[in-house]
Amino acid sequence: MSTILFPCDGAVLTQIPGTPQLPKLLTVQTDAPQGSLVNGIPVDCCGTAVVPVSGTAPKLSLATPEGEPLAEANLRFAAQLCRKYRFTVDDNIQFLEDLTRNQNRYSSIFENPYLAGFYRLHQRFGLKVTLNLFFSYYEDSFSLRDMTARFREEFLANSDWLRFSFHARHNDPPDPYANRPAQEILRDFDDVMEQVVRFAGRRCISDFMTVHYLLCTREACLALQSRGVRGLMGFPSERDGSLTFTGYLEGTRAKQMGQVSLWQDADTGLYFIRNDMVINACPLEEIPGRLNAVEHSSAGTGYFDVMIHEQYFYRDYEAFQPDFFEKLQTVFSWLEQRGYSCVFLDDIL
Repeated sequence: MSTILFPCDGAVLTQIPGTPQLPKLLTVQTDAPQGSLVNGIPVDCCGTAVVPVSGTAPKLSLATPEGEPLAEANLRFAAQLCRKYRFTVDDNIQFLEDLTRNQNRYSSIFENPYLAGFYRLHQRFGLKVTLNLFFSYYEDSFSLRDMTARFREEFLANSDWLRFSFHARHNDPPDPYANRPAQEILRDFDDVMEQVVRFAGRRCISDFMTVHYLLCTREACLALQSRGVRGLMGFPSERDGSLTFTGYLEGTRAKQMGQVSLWQDADTGLYFIRNDMVINACPLEEIPGRLNAVEHSSAGTGYFDVMIHEQYFYRDYEAFQPDFFEKLQTVFSWLEQRGYSCVFLDDIL
């Protein structure tokens, strides 16, 4: 049966051409035959129809030329996300070990070189950072239970721009939650959050997170939602010959996540966020070109989601990147020059 290809049902749109005085015009793509109708507008020979929409929750209805219903797409228009970006960091634990080892020497968390770098970027760009945490890097290594609570008040004082979220129990094994019982991720989530509340405070927790290696079951996502998680980040990728996205999105839905920045599952209420750049995977000189490509592609919707991994900051890591913070400054400078500002999705959605 013919359907609406773009924007897909559940898409959260951040910008649509138009003004408060005129109807906003949305270009809809469908696989329906020419002459089919989208909100009464005929589909052209290329499978598109330019449709006026209004309100914050527009609805698209696809019908045959005779008016017989074919498909629907319920959308959300979030103008508050237009020209905004979110920044997250995966695989975090080492900076907390440094704070603990130096708790009697450091008078501030920003004497830690890693956090100091983010603080400078916060001052320069208004950066907001979510650090996704391991419970420990590997079994029997430094864990969040070992983390000092000496800096709790300082973490709370900076919670307007520095927050934490769950990532995984350990760095290994790969795909730790793919096809695993929901109880496993819930146990690890609870262990991490218990310690974050102890050493930093509930106000420092983000309700948007990234699952390590991205995959987990629908039941696991619902279990996380029961703990207050509201959204997960990911990107479409090939796994075992099939296309997947973060959590439980597969096939057509995973493919559609390559077209939109954000999507909300009407059944669960969970948000899914498409990542636009893994910064440590991009050479410094290629960053502006990559960002230009995203902005000018069909997926460019006025919102960016960018991330990096903690390990690349350290000299003893086999893939150490001495330009770690230079890369970040390049990304944030590009975004600032084009009018983007940094947000926490917790504060917007």
